[in-house]
Amino acid sequence: MINERRNFLKALSAAPLLSGISLTTQASTGLNQKKVVVVGGGFAGATAARYLRRWSDCEVLLIEPNASYHSCILSNLVLTGDRSLDAITFNYTNLETKFGVKVIEDSVSRVDSANQIIYLSSDTEELNPINYDKLILAPGVAFKYPNWSIDFDTIPHAWKAGPQIEMLKQEIDNLADDDTMVIRVPSGAYRCPPGPYERTCAIADYLDRKGRAVSIKLIDPNDTLSGANVIANVFSGQFGDGNRYPNVEYIAADDIAEISMDKDITLNNGDSFNAQAINYIPDQQAPDIVRFTLHPDSNQAWASVNPLTYASTSGEVVNAANIHVIGDSQATLQPKAGHIANAEAKICADAIIRDFLGMAPYANPMTNSACFTPVNHEEASWISAVYRFDGNQVVTEKVGNSPEANMENYQMMFDWANNLFNDSFG
Repeated sequence: MINERRNFLKALSAAPLLSGISLTTQASTGLNQKKVVVVGGGFAGATAARYLRRWSDCEVLLIEPNASYHSCILSNLVLTGDRSLDAITFNYTNLETKFGVKVIEDSVSRVDSANQIIYLSSDTEELNPINYDKLILAPGVAFKYPNWSIDFDTIPHAWKAGPQIEMLKQEIDNLADDDTMVIRVPSGAYRCPPGPYERTCAIADYLDRKGRAVSIKLIDPNDTLSGANVIANVFSGQFGDGNRYPNVEYIAADDIAEISMDKDITLNNGDSFNAQAINYIPDQQAPDIVRFTLHPDSNQAWASVNPLTYASTSGEVVNAANIHVIGDSQATLQPKAGHIANAEAKICADAIIRDFLGMAPYANPMTNSACFTPVNHEEASWISAVYRFDGNQVVTEKVGNSPEANMENYQMMFDWANNLFNDSFG
């Protein structure tokens, strides 16, 4: 049993691969006249750009407004000082120099799907449209804020790593004995389902190491930990009286009704209290460039796609099939997380190359989503799920989690993350 578990962990920490997919090999494929534009330089976009160039000679443009990318993976350890922000920050130099990806530091203001062109935000007069044969949208998530009087810039969500992480860390470091911190779990689908619970553990452990008696209220509209699921399995026994973190109050099936300018918090059930630190993680949806491009009439939250290719299945716009959506913005049941985004990107890249070559997409793609999640500064658990294509949708093949949090998992977490970083940005 121990050997089986160790082998499974090694498989998870290896560079992410697609189960059973026959990959196009790197060669002169005769596609140098084809152009693919990738929007977004996170795990999904960077991986897609890299593998398109690795497997073919088509032209690839990566459009990303930031010069570097801060990984959400391991970012909770930055809050506790167990990892530096620099250690999870990546640039696009290797994509440019090693793979020949053309990187444009800008954002996209508009997509003309009928003519298959995009316009950059810096091109205010729209004088220099960029044409594409295929467009990949991988911009991650956008946040939905309630209409309250509070300035949400003053309460960092830190759900995109970088300055927000540093802001939240400062709030945590300023906490004193008898202070209260609130962490709010988003409702509905959101990036990294284990993330809020992992963050709560990391912060509670950090404050305990600092000897600070701080009350943490974890507010979860979804009541996730009360269900029979792998997230509940991993975080069972962590919060509340008699558990690892008795100072964490898990408030399930409730939500924040309002936050005042003075950080007074009112819950839907009428309870109210004041907090010295607030980590309000908003509800999420695909960014405007995805929703308004592909679903302008229905304005649905996430983009519908064909999981064989990740091509849009929108019936609202012309030439939607030449627009692919990968990563957090797509609407399959796969989780919104870095590991699965890396896998989706490879399926998408392979399908695009096959389409350029007049071939059908691979018929039986499978993806694996793995996530190592620390419960303190020495121990971690893992969660994994395997997905397969069935008919016209993605279905869950298998899910599992580690039977215990331990130090071996914690060390393996860094191997897993580093391999994923290298496979996406290296």
